[in-house]
Amino acid sequence: MKQTLLTALLLAPLALHAAELKLASAFTDHAVLQRDVAVPVWGQADAGEDVTVEFAGQKKTAKADASGKWQVKLDPLPASAEPRTLTVRARNTVTVSDVLVGEVWLASGQSNMQMGVKGTFNDVETIKNADDPLLRGFICAVEQAPAEQAFLKTPTKWELAAPTNVGGWSAVTYFMARKLRAELKVPVGIMMASCGATPAQIWTAPEGVEFAPKLAGEKNVNHAMYHAMIHPLVPYALRGAIWYQGENNLHQAGETAIYGDRFKALVGGWRKVWGQGDFPVYAVEVAPCPSWYSNTQLAQWCNALSKAVRETKNTGLVVSNDLTDSQQLLHPVQKREVGDRLALLALGNLHGVKMAACASPEYASATVDGATLKLKLTQSGDGIKSKDGQPLFGFEITGGEFDEKVKDYIYLPAQATAKGDTVILTNDKIAKPVAARYAWAYSEKNNVVNSVGLPVNTFLSKNPPLVVKVLRGWTAKDNANQPNANNAIDGVGSIWTSWICKPFGGGTKDAPLDAWLAVNFGKDKLTLKGVKIASLGAGEAHVLVQIPDGKNWKTIGEYKGKGDTSPVIPFAEPLAIEEIRFLTPAAVAAAAPGGVVRHTQIIGILPDGKEITNFTGKSEIKEQD
Repeated sequence: MKQTLLTALLLAPLALHAAELKLASAFTDHAVLQRDVAVPVWGQADAGEDVTVEFAGQKKTAKADASGKWQVKLDPLPASAEPRTLTVRARNTVTVSDVLVGEVWLASGQSNMQMGVKGTFNDVETIKNADDPLLRGFICAVEQAPAEQAFLKTPTKWELAAPTNVGGWSAVTYFMARKLRAELKVPVGIMMASCGATPAQIWTAPEGVEFAPKLAGEKNVNHAMYHAMIHPLVPYALRGAIWYQGENNLHQAGETAIYGDRFKALVGGWRKVWGQGDFPVYAVEVAPCPSWYSNTQLAQWCNALSKAVRETKNTGLVVSNDLTDSQQLLHPVQKREVGDRLALLALGNLHGVKMAACASPEYASATVDGATLKLKLTQSGDGIKSKDGQPLFGFEITGGEFDEKVKDYIYLPAQATAKGDTVILTNDKIAKPVAARYAWAYSEKNNVVNSVGLPVNTFLSKNPPLVVKVLRGWTAKDNANQPNANNAIDGVGSIWTSWICKPFGGGTKDAPLDAWLAVNFGKDKLTLKGVKIASLGAGEAHVLVQIPDGKNWKTIGEYKGKGDTSPVIPFAEPLAIEEIRFLTPAAVAAAAPGGVVRHTQIIGILPDGKEITNFTGKSEIKEQD
């Protein structure tokens, strides 16, 4: 007896320091577990301690590792609205009551995601009717941390949707969940982790950079909200995640061009740390707000995000370019529409609910037929239409003319008609359109939707064909005797030109002149691994291929040989070229009284070996000093 008492007294201090069994932060009363997938349950205990988890007739065991971490996985569970208890036993016992099984979504982003139901359109009526015990929310407190946290610093609990609390829930998330509840008839849980004025990278897992190599060189990237608010939820079983963010990045120089990579890093990083495969991630485009960002800036950002969504498996996009009004607020009050559109993506893509379309129409392809440009759009449902009965508004087309002052192509409003998934565009001032765009500038008149009322996404059909300036020049200004001087291209077509016909401007063997043709591809540049010069003509030929090198020209290729061939002149490596020059030395020109090159065609050799012959542009004659 004494020995037992002494032993107990000696062991008492050790018991005081034993780790109390602790469940991960998301396991609280009223929790919703994801149906039809393995469900991780995890937490902290004494190192080496045995832990038993029981739920819905299942019993799983695990042993805590050296750091005290433990995890079990429950077998997939069917949806259930029956309140049941999750019991976890080790040195002590923890119970979680009123646990349901259904659909679970994670919601993150900045202020438009964080914006509560209170303050949205018709909020009083929405809150009054928000009484659904099978719709539940879990709101993470706004926190930051310098390193990954195992638990939320500020504990929170699952709540049942009721008029007393939904006013503070994320409005977008609530409306999405409400529609899912109505359609699927199963419990729905939403986990909300968002904060205004935050950039995408602060929510991104450090592992995300491997999914966006362009971001690999970034230094001092802040992941503080991922560490504090997202990581403690990993790997809680989810159906998917929704993302509504962009205002912060759009407001920062240089971010528009790389936002697609930001999205890829966010999605890839979350999927990697969760270990639940390529679960769906649906993004929401921010609405127009000219006081915060320009029309062009927003359109380019939307284009970058749309491209990233198309390139990333199992993602989707909600378009909101119609969800603003004359006030053009940074935080539009029309959040029900956003939530409903997110739900449509889930219902159509994941749950097989039949509908004409579950997403906004996106650009698919374009064909040119004379003065007409025909667009094909995806997700048109039963056909593209006007939402207000007025003529289709918001499309623009270009003939490829470039405005050097604004550094952009000149677009003009298009007359548009729709038939099924096809939109036909014309403008009386454009004889041959080459590209189109939609909603590039915000207007309340933009009115193009599919048959279920979802707006066409902002798009640029493609970069217009390269705008090419063909310059034909000589080394002297006395060019009174220039044959075929106006034979360079004008409009859309191949570069066919009488390049050098004879020594111009009175050039002789005693005073020979260089002759050259320069092609300028403009700001978009063209990546080539070589060129082909077709139909060099009779006689000997000598051609130098050059690119600008400061104030001089650098030779990157050369052909010297028979002129009755079509030689390919390779480069040492593929080059992104803004301007390229083809020069015949003066001595060669002077020695060929019949001319050296006639009716030459310039053909570019792309990196994949394909040839490019069609360009767009206007020619001009230029003298070389």
